[in-house]
Amino acid sequence: MKKKRIALLFAAIFAAIALCSCGPEDIDLGMGKTQVLENYIEFTPVNAIMCSDEIYAPVGSESGWVYNGDMEDPAYVALVANVKNLTDKEIKMQNFAVPILKQGGQEYESYQNLLLVNNDTLLSSREAIGPKEEGTVYILMDGQQKTRGNAEVELTFDNDDYEKYDIYHLKLDTSKNIDQTLPLKKDKAVTADGYGEITLKKVDTGKRVEPTKASKYDGYTYFTPKKPDTVLLDIQIEAENLQKEKCPDVNFVGARAVKGEKTCYGYVVTETKDNKNLKDLVDLKPGEKRLVHAIIEVPSEWKSGGVQLYLYFNGQFYEYSWK
Repeated sequence: MKKKRIALLFAAIFAAIALCSCGPEDIDLGMGKTQVLENYIEFTPVNAIMCSDEIYAPVGSESGWVYNGDMEDPAYVALVANVKNLTDKEIKMQNFAVPILKQGGQEYESYQNLLLVNNDTLLSSREAIGPKEEGTVYILMDGQQKTRGNAEVELTFDNDDYEKYDIYHLKLDTSKNIDQTLPLKKDKAVTADGYGEITLKKVDTGKRVEPTKASKYDGYTYFTPKKPDTVLLDIQIEAENLQKEKCPDVNFVGARAVKGEKTCYGYVVTETKDNKNLKDLVDLKPGEKRLVHAIIEVPSEWKSGGVQLYLYFNGQFYEYSWK
Protein backbone atom coordinates (compact mmCIF):
# COMPACT_ATOMS: atom_id res chain seq x y z
CA MET A 1 0.00 0.00 0.00
CA LYS A 2 2.88 2.36 0.85
CA LYS A 3 4.57 1.77 -2.53
CA LYS A 4 1.28 2.47 -4.30
CA ARG A 5 0.88 5.81 -2.48
CA ILE A 6 4.45 6.80 -3.38
CA ALA A 7 3.80 5.93 -7.04
CA LEU A 8 0.64 8.01 -7.06
CA LEU A 9 2.50 10.91 -5.44
CA PHE A 10 5.22 10.83 -8.10
CA ALA A 11 2.60 10.61 -10.84
CA ALA A 12 0.88 13.72 -9.47
CA ILE A 13 4.19 15.59 -9.27
CA PHE A 14 5.14 14.71 -12.86
CA ALA A 15 1.69 15.71 -14.09
CA ALA A 16 2.02 19.09 -12.37
CA ILE A 17 5.48 19.62 -13.87
CA ALA A 18 4.20 18.71 -17.34
CA LEU A 19 1.28 21.12 -16.93
CA CYS A 20 3.56 23.97 -15.90
CA SER A 21 6.03 23.36 -18.73
CA CYS A 22 3.51 23.34 -21.56
CA GLY A 23 4.37 26.94 -22.45
CA PRO A 24 2.51 29.09 -24.96
CA GLU A 25 0.21 27.60 -27.57
CA ASP A 26 0.42 28.36 -31.29
CA ILE A 27 -3.07 29.21 -32.56
CA ASP A 28 -4.05 29.82 -36.19
CA LEU A 29 -6.38 32.70 -37.00
CA GLY A 30 -8.58 33.02 -40.08
CA MET A 31 -10.04 36.03 -41.84
CA GLY A 32 -13.63 36.43 -40.68
CA LYS A 33 -13.29 33.80 -37.95
CA THR A 34 -13.76 34.75 -34.29
CA GLN A 35 -11.17 33.71 -31.72
CA VAL A 36 -12.18 33.91 -28.06
CA LEU A 37 -9.49 34.84 -25.55
CA GLU A 38 -11.15 33.63 -22.38
CA ASN A 39 -12.53 36.37 -20.12
CA TYR A 40 -10.71 39.00 -22.20
CA ILE A 41 -11.81 39.59 -25.81
CA GLU A 42 -13.42 38.16 -28.91
CA PHE A 43 -11.02 38.84 -31.78
CA THR A 44 -12.17 38.66 -35.42
CA PRO A 45 -9.78 39.62 -38.26
CA VAL A 46 -11.93 41.19 -40.98
CA ASN A 47 -9.49 42.78 -43.42
CA ALA A 48 -5.91 43.71 -44.21
CA ILE A 49 -4.93 46.97 -45.89
CA MET A 50 -1.60 47.45 -47.64
CA CYS A 51 -0.42 50.89 -48.71
CA SER A 52 2.66 53.06 -49.08
CA ASP A 53 4.02 55.45 -46.47
CA GLU A 54 0.72 56.86 -45.19
CA ILE A 55 -2.65 55.54 -44.14
CA TYR A 56 -5.92 57.34 -43.43
CA ALA A 57 -9.22 56.46 -41.84
CA PRO A 58 -11.58 54.93 -44.43
CA VAL A 59 -13.82 58.01 -44.65
CA GLY A 60 -12.69 61.61 -44.46
CA SER A 61 -9.07 62.53 -45.15
CA GLU A 62 -8.10 64.47 -42.04
CA SER A 63 -6.89 61.64 -39.79
CA GLY A 64 -3.74 60.02 -41.13
CA TRP A 65 -0.55 58.29 -40.05
CA VAL A 66 2.59 59.06 -42.05
CA TYR A 67 5.73 56.93 -41.89
CA ASN A 68 8.74 58.76 -40.41
CA GLY A 69 11.26 55.93 -40.03
CA ASP A 70 14.50 55.12 -41.83
CA MET A 71 13.37 52.64 -44.50
CA GLU A 72 13.67 53.82 -48.11
CA ASP A 73 10.60 51.99 -49.45
CA PRO A 74 8.10 51.82 -46.57
CA ALA A 75 4.79 50.04 -47.02
CA TYR A 76 2.30 49.93 -44.16
CA VAL A 77 0.35 46.75 -43.46
CA ALA A 78 -2.78 47.21 -41.34
CA LEU A 79 -4.58 44.21 -39.89
CA VAL A 80 -8.18 45.25 -39.25
CA ALA A 81 -10.09 43.36 -36.56
CA ASN A 82 -13.43 43.59 -34.81
CA VAL A 83 -12.82 43.33 -31.08
CA LYS A 84 -15.39 42.71 -28.35
CA ASN A 85 -14.31 43.56 -24.82
CA LEU A 86 -15.42 40.82 -22.42
CA THR A 87 -14.04 42.53 -19.31
CA ASP A 88 -15.37 45.13 -16.90
CA LYS A 89 -12.49 47.50 -17.68
CA GLU A 90 -11.45 49.62 -20.63
CA ILE A 91 -9.03 48.08 -23.10
CA LYS A 92 -6.52 50.73 -24.10
CA MET A 93 -4.74 50.68 -27.42
CA GLN A 94 -1.24 51.33 -26.08
CA ASN A 95 -0.79 47.78 -24.79
CA PHE A 96 -3.48 45.91 -26.70
CA ALA A 97 -1.49 43.62 -29.05
CA VAL A 98 2.13 43.04 -30.02
CA PRO A 99 2.54 41.98 -33.67
CA ILE A 100 5.48 40.75 -35.71
CA LEU A 101 5.12 40.99 -39.49
CA LYS A 102 7.03 38.31 -41.40
CA GLN A 103 7.33 38.79 -45.15
CA GLY A 104 10.01 38.40 -47.80
CA GLY A 105 12.40 36.77 -45.36
CA GLN A 106 12.28 39.84 -43.11
CA GLU A 107 10.71 40.45 -39.71
CA TYR A 108 9.20 43.83 -38.83
CA GLU A 109 8.46 44.63 -35.21
CA SER A 110 7.51 48.33 -35.33
CA TYR A 111 3.77 48.82 -34.88
CA GLN A 112 0.92 50.98 -33.60
CA ASN A 113 -2.52 49.92 -32.29
CA LEU A 114 -5.26 52.28 -33.45
CA LEU A 115 -8.99 52.38 -32.73
CA LEU A 116 -11.36 53.48 -35.50
CA VAL A 117 -13.74 56.08 -34.02
CA ASN A 118 -15.87 59.13 -34.88
CA ASN A 119 -17.99 57.39 -37.53
CA ASP A 120 -14.92 55.81 -39.15
CA THR A 121 -13.20 59.17 -39.70
CA LEU A 122 -10.43 58.91 -37.07
CA LEU A 123 -7.69 56.40 -36.24
CA SER A 124 -6.76 57.02 -32.61
CA SER A 125 -4.06 55.57 -30.38
CA ARG A 126 -5.57 57.27 -27.31
CA GLU A 127 -9.10 55.89 -27.37
CA ALA A 128 -10.18 52.71 -25.58
CA ILE A 129 -12.82 50.00 -26.01
CA GLY A 130 -15.24 50.34 -23.11
CA PRO A 131 -16.36 47.48 -20.85
CA LYS A 132 -18.53 44.96 -22.75
CA GLU A 133 -18.31 47.16 -25.87
CA GLU A 134 -17.07 46.47 -29.40
CA GLY A 135 -14.64 48.35 -31.61
CA THR A 136 -12.67 48.16 -34.84
CA VAL A 137 -8.91 48.02 -34.29
CA TYR A 138 -6.19 48.72 -36.87
CA ILE A 139 -2.95 46.94 -35.96
CA LEU A 140 -0.61 49.06 -38.08
CA MET A 141 2.76 47.49 -38.92
CA ASP A 142 5.79 48.82 -40.77
CA GLY A 143 6.88 46.86 -43.84
CA GLN A 144 8.64 47.44 -47.15
CA GLN A 145 7.49 47.48 -50.76
CA LYS A 146 10.22 45.07 -51.86
CA THR A 147 9.11 42.34 -49.44
CA ARG A 148 5.36 42.42 -50.17
CA GLY A 149 3.86 39.03 -50.98
CA ASN A 150 3.15 35.94 -48.91
CA ALA A 151 3.29 37.05 -45.28
CA GLU A 152 2.38 36.05 -41.77
CA VAL A 153 1.45 38.11 -38.74
CA GLU A 154 2.29 36.78 -35.29
CA LEU A 155 0.25 38.31 -32.48
CA THR A 156 0.53 38.16 -28.72
CA PHE A 157 -1.80 39.74 -26.17
CA ASP A 158 0.38 39.47 -23.08
CA ASN A 159 -0.45 42.54 -20.97
CA ASP A 160 -1.73 43.52 -17.52
CA ASP A 161 -5.28 42.48 -18.44
CA TYR A 162 -4.44 39.19 -20.14
CA GLU A 163 -1.46 37.19 -18.91
CA LYS A 164 -1.49 34.22 -21.29
CA TYR A 165 1.36 34.22 -23.76
CA ASP A 166 -0.21 32.24 -26.60
CA ILE A 167 1.00 33.11 -30.10
CA TYR A 168 -1.63 33.75 -32.77
CA HIS A 169 -0.78 33.32 -36.47
CA LEU A 170 -2.53 34.82 -39.49
CA LYS A 171 -1.38 34.33 -43.09
CA LEU A 172 -1.76 37.26 -45.51
CA ASP A 173 -1.04 38.13 -49.13
CA THR A 174 0.45 41.62 -48.82
CA SER A 175 0.82 41.98 -52.59
CA LYS A 176 -2.86 42.97 -52.55
CA ASN A 177 -3.98 46.53 -51.84
CA ILE A 178 -6.98 45.52 -49.73
CA ASP A 179 -7.54 41.89 -48.82
CA GLN A 180 -11.33 41.85 -48.53
CA THR A 181 -13.34 43.77 -51.16
CA LEU A 182 -16.57 43.43 -53.11
CA PRO A 183 -16.79 44.28 -56.82
CA LEU A 184 -18.28 47.60 -57.89
CA LYS A 185 -19.89 48.08 -61.31
CA LYS A 186 -20.77 51.31 -63.05
CA ASP A 187 -24.48 52.21 -62.92
CA LYS A 188 -25.25 49.27 -60.63
CA ALA A 189 -26.57 50.27 -57.20
CA VAL A 190 -25.08 48.97 -53.97
CA THR A 191 -27.58 49.00 -51.10
CA ALA A 192 -26.96 48.73 -47.38
CA ASP A 193 -30.31 48.25 -45.65
CA GLY A 194 -31.03 50.96 -43.13
CA TYR A 195 -27.93 52.91 -44.16
CA GLY A 196 -27.94 54.01 -47.77
CA GLU A 197 -27.39 53.33 -51.43
CA ILE A 198 -24.59 54.31 -53.81
CA THR A 199 -24.29 54.06 -57.58
CA LEU A 200 -21.05 54.76 -59.44
CA LYS A 201 -21.98 57.06 -62.32
CA LYS A 202 -18.75 58.34 -63.84
CA VAL A 203 -14.96 58.49 -63.40
CA ASP A 204 -12.89 61.19 -65.05
CA THR A 205 -9.62 63.11 -64.68
CA GLY A 206 -8.70 66.71 -65.35
CA LYS A 207 -7.36 69.95 -63.97
CA ARG A 208 -10.76 71.11 -62.79
CA VAL A 209 -13.83 69.54 -61.15
CA GLU A 210 -17.09 71.42 -61.70
CA PRO A 211 -20.77 70.76 -61.00
CA THR A 212 -22.51 68.87 -63.82
CA LYS A 213 -24.71 71.85 -64.76
CA ALA A 214 -22.14 74.60 -64.26
CA SER A 215 -23.07 77.80 -66.08
CA LYS A 216 -20.73 80.61 -67.04
CA TYR A 217 -23.55 83.00 -66.17
CA ASP A 218 -23.77 81.83 -62.55
CA GLY A 219 -21.08 81.75 -59.91
CA TYR A 220 -20.09 78.29 -58.72
CA THR A 221 -17.41 76.49 -56.74
CA TYR A 222 -14.84 74.36 -58.55
CA PHE A 223 -11.73 72.45 -57.48
CA THR A 224 -8.22 72.34 -58.96
CA PRO A 225 -5.02 70.43 -58.04
CA LYS A 226 -2.86 71.83 -55.25
CA LYS A 227 0.43 70.36 -56.52
CA PRO A 228 2.23 70.59 -59.88
CA ASP A 229 2.24 67.54 -62.17
CA THR A 230 -1.03 66.25 -60.72
CA VAL A 231 -4.62 65.98 -61.88
CA LEU A 232 -7.91 65.46 -60.11
CA LEU A 233 -9.57 62.08 -60.31
CA ASP A 234 -13.30 62.76 -60.13
CA ILE A 235 -15.47 59.83 -58.98
CA GLN A 236 -19.13 60.74 -59.34
CA ILE A 237 -21.48 58.78 -57.08
CA GLU A 238 -25.25 58.95 -56.77
CA ALA A 239 -25.83 58.70 -53.02
CA GLU A 240 -29.10 58.11 -51.18
CA ASN A 241 -29.45 58.29 -47.40
CA LEU A 242 -31.72 55.48 -46.11
CA GLN A 243 -31.15 56.29 -42.45
CA LYS A 244 -33.71 57.90 -40.17
CA GLU A 245 -31.27 60.70 -39.39
CA LYS A 246 -29.21 63.06 -41.50
CA CYS A 247 -25.72 61.90 -42.42
CA PRO A 248 -22.74 64.12 -43.33
CA ASP A 249 -21.47 63.40 -46.84
CA VAL A 250 -17.92 62.99 -45.50
CA ASN A 251 -19.14 60.11 -43.31
CA PHE A 252 -21.34 58.51 -45.94
CA VAL A 253 -18.70 57.29 -48.39
CA GLY A 254 -14.91 57.37 -48.64
CA ALA A 255 -12.53 56.89 -51.57
CA ARG A 256 -8.92 56.01 -52.33
CA ALA A 257 -7.00 55.19 -55.52
CA VAL A 258 -4.02 52.88 -56.01
CA LYS A 259 -1.59 52.45 -58.89
CA GLY A 260 1.65 50.54 -58.52
CA GLU A 261 3.13 51.24 -55.10
CA LYS A 262 1.31 54.53 -54.49
CA THR A 263 -1.98 55.10 -52.66
CA CYS A 264 -3.82 58.43 -52.90
CA TYR A 265 -6.72 59.49 -50.69
CA GLY A 266 -9.66 61.71 -51.52
CA TYR A 267 -12.24 64.08 -50.10
CA VAL A 268 -15.97 64.37 -50.73
CA VAL A 269 -18.09 67.27 -51.98
CA THR A 270 -21.77 67.27 -52.96
CA GLU A 271 -23.69 68.98 -55.72
CA THR A 272 -26.58 71.25 -54.86
CA LYS A 273 -30.06 69.98 -55.69
CA ASP A 274 -30.08 71.92 -58.99
CA ASN A 275 -26.62 70.50 -59.84
CA LYS A 276 -25.27 74.00 -60.46
CA ASN A 277 -22.82 74.23 -57.56
CA LEU A 278 -20.56 72.15 -55.31
CA LYS A 279 -20.62 72.27 -51.51
CA ASP A 280 -18.54 70.58 -48.85
CA LEU A 281 -19.72 69.35 -45.45
CA VAL A 282 -23.26 68.70 -46.71
CA ASP A 283 -25.77 66.79 -44.58
CA LEU A 284 -27.72 64.20 -46.56
CA LYS A 285 -31.25 64.24 -45.19
CA PRO A 286 -33.25 61.02 -44.62
CA GLY A 287 -34.46 59.73 -47.98
CA GLU A 288 -32.49 62.35 -49.89
CA LYS A 289 -30.60 61.48 -53.08
CA ARG A 290 -27.69 63.66 -54.24
CA LEU A 291 -24.72 63.51 -56.60
CA VAL A 292 -21.48 63.22 -54.63
CA HIS A 293 -17.98 63.79 -56.02
CA ALA A 294 -15.10 61.88 -54.44
CA ILE A 295 -12.07 63.91 -55.56
CA ILE A 296 -8.57 62.44 -55.41
CA GLU A 297 -5.41 64.32 -56.42
CA VAL A 298 -3.20 61.88 -58.34
CA PRO A 299 -0.02 62.02 -60.49
CA SER A 300 -0.67 63.27 -64.03
CA GLU A 301 0.49 59.99 -65.58
CA TRP A 302 -2.47 58.25 -63.94
CA LYS A 303 -4.64 59.75 -66.70
CA SER A 304 -3.64 56.74 -68.81
CA GLY A 305 -5.59 54.44 -66.49
CA GLY A 306 -4.62 51.22 -64.76
CA VAL A 307 -5.96 52.59 -61.49
CA GLN A 308 -7.75 50.59 -58.80
CA LEU A 309 -10.48 52.58 -57.06
CA TYR A 310 -11.80 51.66 -53.62
CA LEU A 311 -15.01 53.07 -52.17
CA TYR A 312 -15.70 52.54 -48.46
CA PHE A 313 -19.40 52.31 -47.74
CA ASN A 314 -21.08 51.15 -44.51
CA GLY A 315 -18.01 49.28 -43.26
CA GLN A 316 -17.18 47.54 -46.54
CA PHE A 317 -14.63 48.27 -49.29
CA TYR A 318 -15.82 48.09 -52.92
CA GLU A 319 -13.31 47.80 -55.77
CA TYR A 320 -13.48 49.19 -59.31
CA SER A 321 -10.84 48.91 -62.05
CA TRP A 322 -10.66 52.17 -64.00
CA LYS A 323 -9.55 51.78 -67.64
